[in-house]
Amino acid sequence: MRHAGYGRGVTKRGRSLLLVFAVLAAVLIAVWRSRTSPRVVAPVASSTLEGVHAPELLDVAAGPSDAPVASREAVGEPEPRAEEPTQSPATTDQGLDITWPSHGDEAFVVGIVNRALDVRDAQDALVRHASEPDHVVRIRGLVPRAVCSIAPIVDGRPSFALAQEVVLEPGEIRELALAAPRELRGVLIDAEGAPIAQCVVWLAADDDLRRHYFSPCQRLIAVTETDDAGRFTFREVAAGGWVVGPGFRGASIGDCFPEERLEACASAIPTPVLVGDADVDIVLRAWCGLFLRGSARLASGEPCVNGSVRATNLNSGLACWDEVSDDGRFRIGPLERGRFRVELFAGLYGIRGPSSEVEAWAGDSDLVLRAEAPLTLRVVCEPPTPVAGLSWWVNVSRIDASTGAFRLAGGGSGGPGAQVLRGLEPGEYVLSASAGTGLFGVLAGVHLVAGEPETTVTIPLAPARQHALVVRGHQRWVHVRVIQRGCVVVDWVARAGTSQKYSAFSESVRVELRNTESDVRPLFSGTFDPGTLREPLVIDLDR
Repeated sequence: MRHAGYGRGVTKRGRSLLLVFAVLAAVLIAVWRSRTSPRVVAPVASSTLEGVHAPELLDVAAGPSDAPVASREAVGEPEPRAEEPTQSPATTDQGLDITWPSHGDEAFVVGIVNRALDVRDAQDALVRHASEPDHVVRIRGLVPRAVCSIAPIVDGRPSFALAQEVVLEPGEIRELALAAPRELRGVLIDAEGAPIAQCVVWLAADDDLRRHYFSPCQRLIAVTETDDAGRFTFREVAAGGWVVGPGFRGASIGDCFPEERLEACASAIPTPVLVGDADVDIVLRAWCGLFLRGSARLASGEPCVNGSVRATNLNSGLACWDEVSDDGRFRIGPLERGRFRVELFAGLYGIRGPSSEVEAWAGDSDLVLRAEAPLTLRVVCEPPTPVAGLSWWVNVSRIDASTGAFRLAGGGSGGPGAQVLRGLEPGEYVLSASAGTGLFGVLAGVHLVAGEPETTVTIPLAPARQHALVVRGHQRWVHVRVIQRGCVVVDWVARAGTSQKYSAFSESVRVELRNTESDVRPLFSGTFDPGTLREPLVIDLDR
């Protein structure tokens, strides 16, 4: 058998055809070379990058290469033509590929929104996406580096207790598996063991729990109510850490200071609950009818309007607040039985004043708290561009003369306009302010002088990022303090092992960790780069 083009069996006609093809090939090569650069890419000594054998590249026309060892150019791929734009990567979008393994082969729907979820959210705020024939929900075009919440839709409503939060990097496509639903059942009883009926019970996530009571502005995952026997049930709960406890009836979303005084039917103490691979049954014990009452006055004797009072349990460290009424009265509770330190803050969550120690069961006692320091500080925030309805928080720090350490003297929060902090002493202060998760500012060298009853300052805000800190150790509770540019941006008691989130600049911070019983000597202190939400700064006290 003869094969055209090989050996002695090539005919005269075949040679003619080969000659024609050779001429055409030469013409095509000449045209290609005239339209491309004369650069020749040749492989030289190779290197290894993350386990991948990648040859370096050498530009023969340009002489020896001074490019980094890990070149991203591929051998054999011609340079793009000058008149053609360089193509962008194939994946410039970010999104999710969502599955629900426990749901079997049935179709399902998820709702998604670019913020942390609250059960009181309007359900139509979630954009719904259905699974495709291969039982995967594919979503693209999500906002990068922002919290995105995904909740499965069960019986026509979003199941927030099965929701997950993610933060995507630009161009990231992440696979996400929804959790299998579990049932959390319980019974609520009082100090004598009697059931507490028709009581609102709240379920919240345990990922960022500070040591406090539930408050009307708590972010909620689920809400239910006990029956006549004190029983309650939360269905469709994902495995993980949760907190459960009596809540406030009629609390609207994000309303920390409602116009009407809201009360829980029992002491609103979050109880940690761990949900595993099976349904869970728990017993919650709460206290009813224990309150602290009193009056709060300024140095002049007038009511401390817009002030607040904090009652801290001296055993557990739990703290409960109440806003001072227009006639100077306060009422804190329901509380658990124990001894409490009661402090007056001149301004909502503002400057700490005097304190008293009382018994929680002395409900008829009438406490009198008086703010003696006369100075007032008015703080205004200035964002880079005007923002309608901007809400923000301000922290006020000063140096402790006895230890030389920075201390949180107080703070305030609210909507647009100035924050007014009353009851300050003369001295030098450092202020920080944060608005949402994207704006932050620090103002140092604020001097308050005796005889000047009110001082006004402006804090310029700049873009910032949200950071996270995780403290591990055998201690159940740790006093966490984070300082940046001389201002205390975090000062709270947190559960060890949970992620503590805060907004600040992307620069070094000083971290101080203390026992909850003593604030004299820190367990640990050091200066670090702040962590991110995906890669938090982790400090292990047991190492």
